[in-house]
Amino acid sequence: MKTQNNITVFRTGKVYEFDMVRNELDDARIPTFSQEQTSAGLRLATPATLTADAGTWWSISVPEEYAEQAQQIILSLPCDHKTDPEVWDFATPTAKQNLQWFYRINAALWVLGLLWYVIQYVIDRWR
Repeated sequence: MKTQNNITVFRTGKVYEFDMVRNELDDARIPTFSQEQTSAGLRLATPATLTADAGTWWSISVPEEYAEQAQQIILSLPCDHKTDPEVWDFATPTAKQNLQWFYRINAALWVLGLLWYVIQYVIDRWR
């Protein structure tokens, strides 16, 4: 009996990227094996419902003879072309989103500071 070597060609924490790659490989009639993996080392066959969470990602493996064809298909898709996602890969913020959060947090701190000042002023006047 001949054993088959599978090559991991794609791994991501983003559900839409996983679905896009898997659908394209299925359309090209490339046999795939999908797994859900966690940062704790747990590996499961892909469940029916994918849930994005920190430290959870999904991988797609193909038989060795299809690896090059699968890589070409994946490179043509608008997604991250990597096999080593980070723990927070499911929700990587853009630079614009980071800047927006910076301004929101600063505004909230200013409001809290002003509120603290007003409360202290009222307390001091009331005494």
